[in-house]
Amino acid sequence: MPGTQRRQGRGPAARTAAGHGARRRCPRLPMSAREAAMNRFSNPAAPRGDESVGELVQQVSDRMTQLVREEFALARAEMQEKGKRLGRGGGLFGG
Repeated sequence: MPGTQRRQGRGPAARTAAGHGARRRCPRLPMSAREAAMNRFSNPAAPRGDESVGELVQQVSDRMTQLVREEFALARAEMQEKGKRLGRGGGLFGG
């Protein structure tokens, strides 16, 4: 566009490209928790091909149940960590 100039080195794109101002989308979990979660579902047993539909549905149901349990455990652990941080921060102001 005529008359429009772009400044170099400013704005979110420049900060991210330079490595400054970039944000993490999620908090880092302990390596063992991340590895366990990734390994559990990334390498399922090879399908045999002779399983019935009922067996397959049972496997899906079992995996969904396990996934929901793990998600609740992860949410609980994250809330405990946030509570610890809030407790430390509150102690600075209230104590």
